[in-house]
Amino acid sequence: MSIRLLITALALFSAASQANSQWVKQPIATTASFRGLSIVSEKVIWASGTGGTVIKTKDGGKTWNVITVPGAEKLDFRDIEAFDAPRIF
Repeated sequence: MSIRLLITALALFSAASQANSQWVKQPIATTASFRGLSIVSEKVIWASGTGGTVIKTKDGGKTWNVITVPGAEKLDFRDIEAFDAPRIF
């Protein structure tokens, strides 16, 4: 009986903690509009957008690195495929 109570309590705690999760807006030093997103892990995320812009975070979105691909300033990237923190395709 106590194992069922423990499992029920853990399930309720887990559901309650997920219900309290919220989006937090993070400032990023760019005016690009983003269209592509590739989530590698809980910490590593890449996004691509207008003006040849790519952004990357390695800390789950706390900080973002803005990259403008040389020669692509007039291109709009609509997709991005990432494999890990240093590699995209």
